[in-house]
Amino acid sequence: MGQTPEQRRAWRAKNRDKVNAQTRARYAANREEELVRRARSRADDPDRHNAACRKYRQKHPDRVRASRRRRVDQIVDAPGESPSGACEICSEVVAKLRCDHDHATGRVRGWLCNRCNLGLSNVERPGWLEKAQVYLASNC
Repeated sequence: MGQTPEQRRAWRAKNRDKVNAQTRARYAANREEELVRRARSRADDPDRHNAACRKYRQKHPDRVRASRRRRVDQIVDAPGESPSGACEICSEVVAKLRCDHDHATGRVRGWLCNRCNLGLSNVERPGWLEKAQVYLASNC
C-alpha cells in the first residue's frame, strides 16, 4: 500500500532537485499565506523556533557566516573585510571598524569603532539623549 517513512526519506534523498523545485513552486504560489503561517508558528511556540534555529546554525555554520557576509556586502559598496583605521566620530584608531548604516534605507553612513556604533544606536532613539542628560545632571 503506502510507503514506509524510510522509503519516503530515500525517495526524497534520491529526488532532491525535484522536491526542491516543487517546494519552491508551492512557496511562490502561496507566498503570503506561507509567511503568515510561519509567523504564527514562531509566535505560538518560540522555544521550538529558537531550538530549530540553533540546530540549523550548529549544523551549517558556513552557511550562516556566508549569509551574514552577504548582508554586509549588500550594504557596503566595496565588499570584503572591514577597514582598519580611525573612527569617523571619535577618531580613535582601531584594528576593526564597524559599518554604520541607516536601517531604514540601507545607506552606508561611514565606519565607526564598536563603542561609537553602539552609542549611536541609543542616540538615534527619540528622547534618549534628553533623558540621558537629565539623568547625568541629577546624579552629579
